[in-house]
Amino acid sequence: EGEDGHGTAMAVVIAGQGAGTGTVGIAPRSRILPVIVGGSGPASVRTAAAGIRYAVSHGAQVINLPFGIGGTSPASCDPVLQAAVAYALGHDVVLVASSGNASRYAGPGEPASCAGVLAVGGIEPDGSLWRGSTRQPYVAVAAPADHMVYVGRDGRYTTTGEGTSFSAALTAGTAALIRSRYPHMPWYQVDQRLTGTANPVG
Repeated sequence: EGEDGHGTAMAVVIAGQGAGTGTVGIAPRSRILPVIVGGSGPASVRTAAAGIRYAVSHGAQVINLPFGIGGTSPASCDPVLQAAVAYALGHDVVLVASSGNASRYAGPGEPASCAGVLAVGGIEPDGSLWRGSTRQPYVAVAAPADHMVYVGRDGRYTTTGEGTSFSAALTAGTAALIRSRYPHMPWYQVDQRLTGTANPVG
């Protein structure tokens, strides 16, 4: 959740129904299962892995991972975290993660770098790359990350949100829409649908 209501903001981006501020999420009929993994993100890969396993065991069909833990290589993932990802994929769960914000750490990050996770970078309203989006080879798709409507804790509302957390939340909400229309589509085909229908802007 964090002091600024980060988790609340992500939930509204995904499933807001227009109450209070009038903000409607991309998939307003989806249901949110909140899993707290730390104030500003998980303190360790073990905490993140436990959160993934908890969500899977409680019926999540799409897991949004709008956080990062600094990694050493864009091709690596901690074995404990990768095992939790594999557990989720084995239960046909779509995993979406933010690629990372360069202001927090310039290099690669987990869980975006983990195999089977759809990593999402950030773009500006005109479609250009958001300056703060972490650039790594594991980034598969991009979504809006700047000038975002932000509804945080206690209904605090602004239109100046930024970060690849928003990108991941919008993509996870889109995955939820795909699953609502095609409930038997396996996780990897949901990922393929998202990447295959994105605008190829280089």
